[in-house]
Amino acid sequence: MKQERQGALLFETVFNYTHFRVLKNLTKVESIDVMEMNTVAETEFILRAEYGLNIYDDEVALTLHYHANVFSREQIDAIGKYYLKTLQLMSKNPLDRYEHQSLLSEKEQEQLLEKFNETETDYPDNRCFHELFQDQAQRTPGATAVICENEELSYNRLNLETNRLARALVNRGIKREEVTAVIMERSIELLFAILAIFKAGGTYLPMDPNHPAERTETILSQSNCRLLLTDRLIGLPAENHRDVFVIDSLIQSESDSSNLPSRAAPQDLAYVIYTSGSTGMPKGAMIEHRGMLNHLYAKINQLELTHTDSIVQNATQCFDISIWQFLSALTVGGQTVIYPHNLVMEPKRFISR
Repeated sequence: MKQERQGALLFETVFNYTHFRVLKNLTKVESIDVMEMNTVAETEFILRAEYGLNIYDDEVALTLHYHANVFSREQIDAIGKYYLKTLQLMSKNPLDRYEHQSLLSEKEQEQLLEKFNETETDYPDNRCFHELFQDQAQRTPGATAVICENEELSYNRLNLETNRLARALVNRGIKREEVTAVIMERSIELLFAILAIFKAGGTYLPMDPNHPAERTETILSQSNCRLLLTDRLIGLPAENHRDVFVIDSLIQSESDSSNLPSRAAPQDLAYVIYTSGSTGMPKGAMIEHRGMLNHLYAKINQLELTHTDSIVQNATQCFDISIWQFLSALTVGGQTVIYPHNLVMEPKRFISR
């Protein structure tokens, strides 16, 4: 069995039950004398629980056999207490249902329900991410903000280019919280689009050019999307009811690269992520700016990010993880390193980076 599973364990924990009532009843049969009883069990389970019942005085003993290189003594003590609590509850009320009981101590319940949920943290909930990014660009204009293969941009350059794109969107009539789709591969231009949509007050809708056309059209229709941004690398959709723009052309059309007056509020929609649709039609999850910023600061605090750190962006833009991969480093003055799709699909190249 071990050879066929290439060394993997079929299961790791065993609970052995012996019907002691039968054994005890046998001792009452006059024609049977129990001369001696010995139990020997040797297994490779990392945890084995054995109950022993002294049939003469009805005492129950629990023995836990465990691998010391897997469990600590503290963990085994805790497991032993759960078994003890189970026995106490069973003896106190044998007919009570298990879901009405808890094996946790009051201290453990407090830790799980209260201590672990003490996640409050200070973050600028009265502002939006793009405003914080602009502040960072002013503090460290020459620092590298984003890298993608052989291309890299400073905070100042990234801010100026996204300002031009945002102004171009405003001039083409983008409205507050208007859903704006972006269909292109992950790249620096995609980051341009995300920041520009935020600055223009719109709502970012990421779409993967590799997804089926039916899914793309379903999402565009369901989200009432009018504006669609893309690049030169893919064919432009032919729908006449949508305004389709190439990002580079929009940037070139606008000369003003100054910061825009704020066009979005923390309670406004920042982006919409659609589900896979595995249980039916794809559904859009709507995230506000304040919720997005809360998530970004949770990652910043969890990973202890500073201006010296780089965050690899390798997730597809249609997964929510891509948002913090794109933006968290830019919140603290670090670098976003975009690994394009073709690189992610080659594990050896990806790991060597």
